Amino acid sequence: MNKLSQLVLGLLALLGIGSAVGKAFIWGDSVVNYGSYVPWGLWVSLYIFLVAAAAGATWFGFFLGYKNNSVRWIKLGYSSAAISLIGALAFIALDLGKPMKGISIFFSPSFESPLAWASWGYALFIIAVAFMIFKGVSSLRSPLVYVGLALSVLFLGAETLFFGDMIARPLWNSWGSALAFVTSAIVAGGALIYGAAALCAPDLLQQAGNGLRKSLLYAMVLHLVVEVGHLALETNLPEAMAQMTDWKFWVLFVGIGGVGAIILLTKPATALYGALLSLFGVLVYKVTFVTAAFTQPDLAGLPEAFQDYRLSLSYSPSILEWLVAVGLLATVILAISWLIPKVLVDHTKGSTKSNRSVNV
Repeated sequence: MNKLSQLVLGLLALLGIGSAVGKAFIWGDSVVNYGSYVPWGLWVSLYIFLVAAAAGATWFGFFLGYKNNSVRWIKLGYSSAAISLIGALAFIALDLGKPMKGISIFFSPSFESPLAWASWGYALFIIAVAFMIFKGVSSLRSPLVYVGLALSVLFLGAETLFFGDMIARPLWNSWGSALAFVTSAIVAGGALIYGAAALCAPDLLQQAGNGLRKSLLYAMVLHLVVEVGHLALETNLPEAMAQMTDWKFWVLFVGIGGVGAIILLTKPATALYGALLSLFGVLVYKVTFVTAAFTQPDLAGLPEAFQDYRLSLSYSPSILEWLVAVGLLATVILAISWLIPKVLVDHTKGSTKSNRSVNV
């Protein structure tokens, strides 16, 4: 990453963090556009997107590590996942009216709630990765490797159950949504680990050859089939039709995501753009997945009975929501570009300079 890119990302990160602090401790919910009928919006979408990317990056890191007999893939995947999870927790904390109240789930958890299991999974996974980074992991058979893998399955599974158990949201309360959570995690995680490798360790991509690109291509095609098929089978649900008739679903998710999958078949130098487009497509899918569920009133006629700007079924993110979203995503990218090379430095040693010159 050149200095100009770092500067732009740094400025976006500072702007986003400043806006987040202002929302959390000064302005509150007066600067966001979600309300009583649409309580979740862009930030919750980014939360579940980053959680999915974290789980998938862990799986790809584990798979590629064993396939290539390389601890570096394990460290790359797990570290990228931990950074992604921290970004996800930042988004969901901001979505709360009182961000610090979220910590209470660790002091008085109800383990009958999937969200409690997910929260403990996040925390324990980040702790496990911290041990991997600071104590060092030199063997693929390290218990921490398997602990991290198990925790990634735990927190994604708990997150899936949390949404799937919402009977009041029939779009989410279906097997199709649960399956799409898994396929979207594979795509997002594969794209994240591809981008992290291209940014921090291009030699790993050469080691993986075409296998990673083909796996990511197949995953994106599978996810497109699963999600479009899911909505096609749920046309009786107004919420499903709302997602299916959303131009963002077809243009940005199916269209751009599909183009990204095709680009993955090209040369390695351009395949990175395909991975990034696939990642963007999954992000848009998560946004349409969240917002479509709130397009129908809980009670018929309720929006007409009470008139207020907070009592509306239409939702568009405010300027501050966009600033925070772009800024925190820029922070995640900067954190990956800064931390991953340090995690891998013990194993790259003298080859670090040559790695930077490899054309991805």
